[in-house]
Amino acid sequence: MTITRGLLPLACLLAAACSGSGGGTEDDGGSEDGWPDEFVAPDDGADAGDDRGDSFDGLDADGTLPDFREVPGADADADTDGDGDLPEAMPLPPTCGDGTVDPGEECDDGNRLNGDGCNWVCRRSDEPFPYPPPDPDTPPVEPTDPPAVVTGESELSAFIAVGGPGFACHPLWLAAAGDRFAVAYNYDQPYYGVRLRLLDRAGRTVGTPWEHETPWGLFAHALFRTAEGFGLLSGSHTYGLQRSRFSSAGAPLEEFLLLRPARVIPDPWFDPWDGLTGGTWSAGRWLAVSSLYGTDFYGWLLETYSADGRPLDRDVIALLNSGLCVESAPAGTGFAVGAGQHVVVLDAGLNVLSWSGSVPGDGSWGGVLGLSADADGYWLAWSVYREGPTYPGLRDLWIVKLDLTGEPCFPPRPIVESAPRAIGDGGTGPGTIVPELALADGPAGAAVVYWQGLGDGETAGGPVMLVTVDDWGNVITPPTPVLGDGEVTTIGWVLAVAADDLGYGTVTMTQGAVLGTASLVFRHFAAAP
Repeated sequence: MTITRGLLPLACLLAAACSGSGGGTEDDGGSEDGWPDEFVAPDDGADAGDDRGDSFDGLDADGTLPDFREVPGADADADTDGDGDLPEAMPLPPTCGDGTVDPGEECDDGNRLNGDGCNWVCRRSDEPFPYPPPDPDTPPVEPTDPPAVVTGESELSAFIAVGGPGFACHPLWLAAAGDRFAVAYNYDQPYYGVRLRLLDRAGRTVGTPWEHETPWGLFAHALFRTAEGFGLLSGSHTYGLQRSRFSSAGAPLEEFLLLRPARVIPDPWFDPWDGLTGGTWSAGRWLAVSSLYGTDFYGWLLETYSADGRPLDRDVIALLNSGLCVESAPAGTGFAVGAGQHVVVLDAGLNVLSWSGSVPGDGSWGGVLGLSADADGYWLAWSVYREGPTYPGLRDLWIVKLDLTGEPCFPPRPIVESAPRAIGDGGTGPGTIVPELALADGPAGAAVVYWQGLGDGETAGGPVMLVTVDDWGNVITPPTPVLGDGEVTTIGWVLAVAADDLGYGTVTMTQGAVLGTASLVFRHFAAAP
């Protein structure tokens, strides 16, 4: 099969808590125009307490897409009209790592690192931290099955690897429920759309994949575990914010519920990046996170919605070097949100409980690229250039665990040193537009999956590696190939990891057999029996 749309040569892509098989169904339930038969929107002028509005098929009478930017005014507190009237940015409490010496601190050099004269708890000290030995109750993991290709040859072009239409920070996501993993991804062959596959631990597709064709730009942006199964958020600044819900068996419970239409950002928010970049679920509330990245403002827009789709709370956090791609995860009964250098912990009502300060400190090269939380705290992982972003460059991979008050459980520490790097945040600032590592809080400790990139003089790509740590950041499983010994990929920055009760599932992108195509590969890791 010759693919004539959406092709990009791979060469072009390469230029650019402390204790602790392809294709979908022929009938996808949608209309011929590619939208769900029941695409539900809020009534114009409805306030936050009103019922959901009428259905529409997604196209105007003349066959063109509706202009959601011309929505009449509504209750500003509910923000169902997308008029762009955003709340004032929430103040963040003083904390170690914010660059200001606050009461109780001896110093504050704007990071949470040790060994630079001002230590991880803002005391004047260069004494090394006495890390305990590796935890014998945190076993190493190993592959349980060979790598499994989970997509068909004609599903994806390599163009999806760079985010695709809608500026999705991640072209794919992975979530676990019991012994099943759900992988959601944006596809572009033979048309554009979103697909969700349920996989067993061997990477075999369970049941019939759910899919839906979408117009250019309306792509998925987050997949996560919920009480009933899985949640999927999609949309863009052009099409607004939609939600789909699935059972743990992958059956659709709700498809493309319009939570809010598009937002018009008025002055002084001139020409900002206004991109939905992620979301999560916690204690019955759905969180959507967008980057606001303009000429005079950097920050995040946070929105929560109820189970029936009513808007609940909406707040803005302003942070310099906040990054474009925002990670979010449930933390306690609230949320942890992070990108660039920082992580903020919020309660269910989006009130700030704590923030981490600037953990890596160096706003030029470091960035929080991985975030995973649990009931007691959260993990951060990030990569830092050793000598600036020189091609192919060397980088170190760092990790830390913090409690819900924002205090590190141990000083941040490197777990992989001098790994070669080819593609990342050079030119895009902190919080790279193509995150190349993923993090999951596991049954014991945590796992990081990362793409090692290209070595000096290499053109065939690099391996995708998995490393696990215990609760003190000690390396338990040394870097282990995900794709198999000697297997490499040129688009391995597209990856995800999720934990089940035995270990971790991983999914990554590789170049397809046909030039310009791509495939998704799944592999499960667990402790040896």
